[in-house]
Amino acid sequence: MFGNKAGLLSSLYEEAVRLFVARLAAIHPTDNPANDVIRLGLAYRDYAVANPYLYAVLFSDRTVRCRSESDRPREVVEAYRPLVDAVRRGQRAGQFSSASAPEVIALSVWGTAHGLVSLVLSGNEPSELAVADCYERTLRALVAGWREEGRVPAFVDVT
Repeated sequence: MFGNKAGLLSSLYEEAVRLFVARLAAIHPTDNPANDVIRLGLAYRDYAVANPYLYAVLFSDRTVRCRSESDRPREVVEAYRPLVDAVRRGQRAGQFSSASAPEVIALSVWGTAHGLVSLVLSGNEPSELAVADCYERTLRALVAGWREEGRVPAFVDVT
């Protein structure tokens, strides 16, 4: 049906991407782009928890699925686009600093969501703590941190 193991993995990857893109695309933009960023982060987590095996296929070693960069489905870029668009809208609305490119802010949100979700799904979540208890709050703190242009909190030593 799939030709070989590579064909099976490729089909699984394409399905994982399709469902992931659809889940993020279901988060319709509102007049509060900063909140939309949070909602996208929550949708990211919901997809991963509901589809842990497809999430693993989606974010596992790409060399297993794709021999070259050109083999990567364009849909992967589409999964990231709603987040970048929300940040860009937030910058225009004054909700995010314009000192950084929207892609940089979006990447920080994506990386934070990915890291927390990966801790849970890999079984590396600290036993005395629950990521679920701090996930949304962490996203909100990250979004708040990107609001102040050029301002670094006093407790951070950047030297």
